[in-house]
Amino acid sequence: MPMDNSLYKFSIIIPVYKTEKELSRCVDSVLMQAYKNFEIILVDDGSPDRCGDICNEYVEKYKYIKCIHQSNQGPAAARNSGLEVANGQYVLFMDSDDMWNDNEALMRLNLIIDENPDVDVICFGYTLYDAGMNIIKKCIPTIDKHYGKKYDIVKQLVYDYQYYNAAYLKALKRTFLIGNGIYFQHGVLSEDIGWSGRVLVYANDIKVCSSAFYSYILRTSGSITSSIGKKNITDIINQIEEGVSLVEKDGESEEMKHLYYEYWAYQYAMILGDIPRIRRDSQYEEILGKYKKYTFLLKYHHNKKVLAVFLMYSVFGFDITMKFLYRYLNHKWR
Repeated sequence: MPMDNSLYKFSIIIPVYKTEKELSRCVDSVLMQAYKNFEIILVDDGSPDRCGDICNEYVEKYKYIKCIHQSNQGPAAARNSGLEVANGQYVLFMDSDDMWNDNEALMRLNLIIDENPDVDVICFGYTLYDAGMNIIKKCIPTIDKHYGKKYDIVKQLVYDYQYYNAAYLKALKRTFLIGNGIYFQHGVLSEDIGWSGRVLVYANDIKVCSSAFYSYILRTSGSITSSIGKKNITDIINQIEEGVSLVEKDGESEEMKHLYYEYWAYQYAMILGDIPRIRRDSQYEEILGKYKKYTFLLKYHHNKKVLAVFLMYSVFGFDITMKFLYRYLNHKWR
């Protein structure tokens, strides 16, 4: 594990691209934190608008804000660039068009760290807003044992799918990420799924902050589901394949491995209804065959949604279940 020579308690890494209208709102929500031992790392990912200039203005005004200007390489590369120069003991990620809604967010996280100095990962929740900043829902991880062994906490998180895969819903020890080589994969869609799967396996100590201080703001009224295509599907299947392989190689107990499979079972079940979207693609049968290799994950079904898919699959078989879920999704998002 790398030596911890941190200059700050927290590093907040914010990739920036085409968000000139929202960027200041994002950065200011961090600047308003009551706890001040942090740095902000803005990564201008070749944004063609005024984002680069706005970043420079913040750097000139605040000594604990730095900016990296790079050619456009995507959010994964931008996050990795920020991690390479981070000097915080713990790292948090943000999207530049989102914000925090609680000025005591870092204070809450710091309290957990002070009480658990060996913690690798702290999970927290989010508040979902529409484009008009009206609250749609709050998703807060709530578990019976906030402080306990990794198995007890992970069990409660994955059974109810409260281990959200978004990178911006975790505070992570920097030396933990670097020491285990947990970086983001370039050019992969939904890369947070695989990244969070690796975090889950490698972390020795996970804690929970029952707060929804991260504000995720929807940009349009349309659903992202309608834009899911071949690359989305193949990238997620590849991440499932890599995740299962990592679990199989892991030296932990069978009970712990079952919890990791629970995480991947959810990812597996949630994409089943999207596969028919590419049924006219020349590689459809090949992709479908690869996906079917992991139907065994459905037996890890403590999550209610996975259980529903498992029961349908057990009664009606794979093809009917897939077609039903496809039609259900089309009706739901139409």
